[in-house]
Amino acid sequence: MKKYLPFFILGLSAIAFPLLLYGLSGIKGFILGILLVIAGAYLYKYPQTSLYMLLIYLCFGGTITYLIPGTYTINGPYISFTSQYAILQIIIDVFYIPPVIAIILSYKKQDYQENYQKYRAIIWSTIAFFVIALLHFLFVNIPNYFDGEQGNQILVGIIGLKIWLGYIPLILCGYYLTKSKKHLNRIIQLQIVLILICCVLTLFQYYALKAGLCIGSVDLPAPAFNRTTLQARCLIGGSLLYYPDWDLIRLPGTFVAPWQWGWFLISSIFFAVIGTILLEEKIWNYLSWLSCFLLVICSIISGQRIALLLVPLFLIILELITENKIKKIAFKIGGIVFITIISLNLGFVQSAINNFLGRWNVSPPTEFFINTLSTVLDNQSSIFGNGIGVTLSAARRFGNVRLIEIFPAQLIYEMGFIGLISFYTFATILVIFGYKAYKKVKDKAIKKVALCLWIFVVFISYNPYYYPLIVDPVNVYYWLTFGILLKLPSVEKNQESAMIINEDPN
Repeated sequence: MKKYLPFFILGLSAIAFPLLLYGLSGIKGFILGILLVIAGAYLYKYPQTSLYMLLIYLCFGGTITYLIPGTYTINGPYISFTSQYAILQIIIDVFYIPPVIAIILSYKKQDYQENYQKYRAIIWSTIAFFVIALLHFLFVNIPNYFDGEQGNQILVGIIGLKIWLGYIPLILCGYYLTKSKKHLNRIIQLQIVLILICCVLTLFQYYALKAGLCIGSVDLPAPAFNRTTLQARCLIGGSLLYYPDWDLIRLPGTFVAPWQWGWFLISSIFFAVIGTILLEEKIWNYLSWLSCFLLVICSIISGQRIALLLVPLFLIILELITENKIKKIAFKIGGIVFITIISLNLGFVQSAINNFLGRWNVSPPTEFFINTLSTVLDNQSSIFGNGIGVTLSAARRFGNVRLIEIFPAQLIYEMGFIGLISFYTFATILVIFGYKAYKKVKDKAIKKVALCLWIFVVFISYNPYYYPLIVDPVNVYYWLTFGILLKLPSVEKNQESAMIINEDPN
């Protein structure tokens, strides 16, 4: 039965996918659906390649989407998205779903039994969160759909289920990808290359705005001139804000929006630091340090205050906690102090810091967090929520949603206190298992890698502000990173076994 399952899935996809896209975009969508099914069948055969392509597309999907004509239309200060835009959002799943299916079907019965015994706490906490989300879809979203007052809550719920649950199987992908230290090196090298390309493109975007090659938000009609919009788009990425007279700048980099770019910068500093630890070849080590430098520069010029705060902070923390020698720690601290003093005398750095402090004083994040959470708690009368997806910007075209930028408040509003408890129980179990994996590693370099990955998992798991876990690219990096972290003890064992075999004279 198992060997026929891929053919059944392929046949079902070949019928359903083109018909779905035909409903969205006519005959063009139908043809694209057929091509995507063919691509998915090919990628099913090469899951590792497919996952690498996922990481690449994740960085450039926003730029590709808006480079293709007809994805959106401009009506005065407002933007309308076409059905073509919705189709392009599906492409990322073509790089993701086939390898997940291939990896699941490649497991033998013995593998399932062994992994169940090792990770049953993770499995059951995942099931609990899945069941709670599904119950809200069945008993909140669907009844609201038939009430007819809140738009298509079924579509809102489907999008919510995909965003909240759809990328959890990437844990398996990260686990599968990291077969040896060679594979781990390859993943980090790919991330270093992506960081360098994205940062260089963003620096060119910044230059184009400063040099007047793009006018940004200047002369745009209200209310578009003082907020991020596609009308101000410049060369790469999506929505942008640039009004130099008012000292307003929000760069999207290669992503759809500035907040995605900001979280790419924050996530990437972990991979960049890991590159400085793990990659022994001089060229890759130098490129890793260069990527750290470019991430800091881009966090300064991009106008993202959370990136400006966290990218340098995590760089300092990770460099200090992964260094064992006192002399090197003192050298790094001295270097950090020296660079800080020099940076503070640079005009664009001082401008970015002043902008950060000004925005913090006008709208303190702590105050915003408390007010948002209090408002949601005051209106919460039961342990259940208002339905899956009803706080997600991705679902706003299909029904009434309430955009909430505080992660715990978002959980409570959608899935109630029962959803909040189930998610943080799930996240805590991931953190505990990640820490156990880190403690099992003995090799110094791999242990430092494990520590960096674990800190990333902890930070995203308990991040109270904004919602990085349900938007690109963190929704991919988080689950993939956890899978890699779980596999690191096995990577070390495989490395030791390979060394023993190489040393065996027979």
